[in-house]
Amino acid sequence: MTLLKLFIPDFGPLAAQPVYQRHLLVGERAVATGMATLFHPKPTRVEDLLLFHSPEYVEALAQGVPDPLASSGGTWFPGLMDFARSIVGASFASIEAAARDGVAGLLGGGATTPTRPAAEPCPG
Repeated sequence: MTLLKLFIPDFGPLAAQPVYQRHLLVGERAVATGMATLFHPKPTRVEDLLLFHSPEYVEALAQGVPDPLASSGGTWFPGLMDFARSIVGASFASIEAAARDGVAGLLGGGATTPTRPAAEPCPG
């Protein structure tokens, strides 16, 4: 039997929150029952974030200012950029594995939902 590949981001300072604890528990149980293997992929590059977001938004994620832009997807905190890069890295890795192997899973993706104009793609 082929094991399901489950990709999980590094939740950093948010790992103790119940929603992220549930993602970790699902992964641990899937491994314990022999259903899956967990992967902790590398965070994506900042350049990859710039494919989908404006430079101003990416800088706001890193620095926390300006606040309305930095917190457009939720409350800004130190380490948000690392958290976002980890989620995108895990998302990309799970997509690549699914395309290659036919199936894969992502535990805990989609945690940020910036509103427009932050989410608008860069022209080009």
